[in-house]
Amino acid sequence: PYEGESPVAVAIQHINGGAALPSSLNPNIPRGLEQIIMKAMAHEPADRYASATAMLYDMDEFRKLPSMLFDYNLPPIDAVMNLKNDQPAPKTAAERAAEAGSPVRRRDTGRNLDLRQKSTARAALARSRVRRRTKEEYDEEDSRSRTALIAVIACSVVAIIAIVIFMMLLLGGGGHRTGKPGQGWQLPETVARTYYPHAKTVARWATQDCMSLDGMPYIGRYSKATPNLYVATGFHKWGMSSAMAAAMLLSDLITNRENPYESLFSPSRSMLHKQLLCNGAETAVNLLRPTKPRCPHLGCALHWNKAEHSWDCSCHGSRFGVDGKLLNNPATDDLKHM
Repeated sequence: PYEGESPVAVAIQHINGGAALPSSLNPNIPRGLEQIIMKAMAHEPADRYASATAMLYDMDEFRKLPSMLFDYNLPPIDAVMNLKNDQPAPKTAAERAAEAGSPVRRRDTGRNLDLRQKSTARAALARSRVRRRTKEEYDEEDSRSRTALIAVIACSVVAIIAIVIFMMLLLGGGGHRTGKPGQGWQLPETVARTYYPHAKTVARWATQDCMSLDGMPYIGRYSKATPNLYVATGFHKWGMSSAMAAAMLLSDLITNRENPYESLFSPSRSMLHKQLLCNGAETAVNLLRPTKPRCPHLGCALHWNKAEHSWDCSCHGSRFGVDGKLLNNPATDDLKHM
């Protein structure tokens, strides 16, 4: 809020000018808070806070006792408000007292008087002890923060080293319907030999993925008849990302918040898709197939999986071990007759 003949003149006025006391704009501002604000804007760097921690320390003290005053002083409000653009900022009461060689005395305002009545020697000593203890707590917190940062950096370095030393490539492919013949591990191994001839296989496995009729996951209330039963399935090999979407959607449903994707993923949506006909045909063929063993779910014929050494049902995806133990649902019982 200054005017001058040149930018330099305005800058000089900013340097020499004084800031209005916050209480001149809002008389309800506590004196202690005003002291913190004015100390942060002091002209002389030596009069300002040495660090943000020091300022936070005073703010914490003020929050504990809003009526308190600090042991530094502010210029009188009338001197600040009457300050001209070409005048330097007024000196504080402490500075004026130091020049005159007399002790500092505060005006008996209502807030000062209230504070002075409470500021006995014992209270001052107690506050001093509290302040020292608070400073130690800040130092301890800084130390814990540095220790935590060092631990995070160390863990990150170890993780990077482990990745570099044990770097592995994950290849997938060769998917097929449960109970149907597939390429097994032939496809990914062929790709590995072609593009990574010096790599070697350290592990291989197969997994079972649930597929919905329309390719979209089933996420939400299982049915209208079971409002408190929720389901999340049919991720179609995209479990990591779909699980996150399911978590957000289900949390909204449980807390009765609207979610624009509720109908899109609803398990009660239409089943009329061509995949339903394919599943029905597959089930009919395996029900009529006169072979053993049979799946205890609906009685479909099981097929031997040479790659994983298991008995698989192509009707609904149930799988059983060599010994007949149940490996995958929807069947709930082991094989009784092998």
